[in-house]
Order: sequence, then C-alpha cells, then structure tokens
Amino acid sequence: MRSTVRSWLKLPKDTSIAFFHAKAIDGGLSLPLPEHKISLMKQAKTARMAMSPDPVVCAMLETPATHKVLRAKQTSLNGTVVATRQGLRSVLAQQLHSLCDERGLATAPQVPAQNQWVTSGDMTLNGHTYIGAIKIRGNLVATAYQPHTDIRCNCCGNSESLGHILQTCPRTYASCIARHDKIVDQVRSGAERIGYGIRREPAIQTPAGIRKPDLVLVRDGDLTILDITIVAHNADLDKAHHDKSIMTSLPLESGPNHATSLGALPLRL
Repeated sequence: MRSTVRSWLKLPKDTSIAFFHAKAIDGGLSLPLPEHKISLMKQAKTARMAMSPDPVVCAMLETPATHKVLRAKQTSLNGTVVATRQGLRSVLAQQLHSLCDERGLATAPQVPAQNQWVTSGDMTLNGHTYIGAIKIRGNLVATAYQPHTDIRCNCCGNSESLGHILQTCPRTYASCIARHDKIVDQVRSGAERIGYGIRREPAIQTPAGIRKPDLVLVRDGDLTILDITIVAHNADLDKAHHDKSIMTSLPLESGPNHATSLGALPLRL
C-alpha cells in the first residue's frame, strides 16, 4: 500500500511510515495500518463478548485456548503496547511529530478544518497541485539540505532547508510577500461574500505609533481587526498569535466616532 501511494504522490523513498499512517488531522495521510487495526478490531470484539449475558460465551472466554489467542492479539508499535484505536493514533502522531522533517505538523490538530483537504476528495486541486501540497506539508520537497550534511544557501549562508527557502531567504522575499498578500486577498473576498465591509491596510493612530493591519472588517456595528501572519514551520503558533494580538490591541487615539481599542481576531489562521 505504501509503495503504491508513494508512487502516486511521487514521494521520496525515505518518507516516514508515520507520515503515511498518522491521521490527517495530526499531519499524516490517514492510510489504514491493517497489521495493527485488525488486531485492535479483534480486541474490541472480544471485549464486547465479555459483556455478553450468555453464560456459554463468558465461559468460553475463560478457557486457556482463548487466553492464548487474546495474548497473541496484543499489538505494539515502536515498543509501545497499543490497546485502543485512540492509542494507535497517539503513538503514530507522536512518532510523526518527533521527526525533524515533520516537526512543524505538531500544531496541525489545533485547527482541524485546515487538514480536511488531504482526504476530502475535493476537486478544487488538480493532481499536480495536490501532489505538491502534500510534499510541502510533509517537508518532502527535495532541497540541498540533508540531515547528514550542512549545505549552505549560496545567497545568505544559512542551511538550505525547505523552511529556509519558503520563509527566510532574501532570494525568496518577494515571493513570501506575494504569498501573504494572496492570502489576505482570499480572506477579503470571503469576508465580502458574507456581508462584511472591508478596509485594506488603514493607517490607525495609536499612542505607540501608526498601525496598519491587513484588514478591518465591519458588520452590524462590530469592528474586527485581522492581521495575518505567516511563521516558520517550527515556530510556536501560540506565541506568534500572542505577539500579533498585543500589537493590534493597543488603545486608539481618542476622537469622535472612534472605537476605544483594537481587538485581535481570536482565531489562528
């Protein structure tokens, strides 16, 4: 199964097993793991039989032969005995997030909806785009950086990893800005469709100076400040959100027809 999916998605041979089998909400591809899942299904079936009111069924479960079968059904992954489906999911997620290539996926479960595209079958993405998105999600795009080497970027001298190329290298700075602006445009279009009035990058005077958030959304007398931030794959999203919230929560300069403060949108996007 993994070999076939690896071929379809054009993934490298060293793609981790956890990336294939971890749940999509945890950053994986949600492929079934039959050698463990079947064993867990048998355990669940046996547990239900143990609750049967039929004395013959209960007596059958107490025989030495049945005990031998139950012991054989125990499954383990990476040295951890797995007793439930949730336990299997936790072990796979822990293994995935402990890997250097996929450590940025540790925060994937915080926003479950962002992972739906992986398994939804939505035809919005064509095959080429979907494969590229999967590779970026798993940090599987070929770059000069390798774990056993330290090849440096010929532009700025830092390790030429995918995260460096996408986020910090001066050579891709213009592309990073364009990516941010495209996301802002998509959010603006979506907000307009549901009835929000929009102002793009207004200059707002505060005691700490002028602030220019990406969007100001107004509907039914409520004002929302939305300032989009894109951070590195290994960044602390809670800290990034907190820092942005502080910047957009400063009191406004007093004046007629002005709100008293700026409130950060309480969502991480």
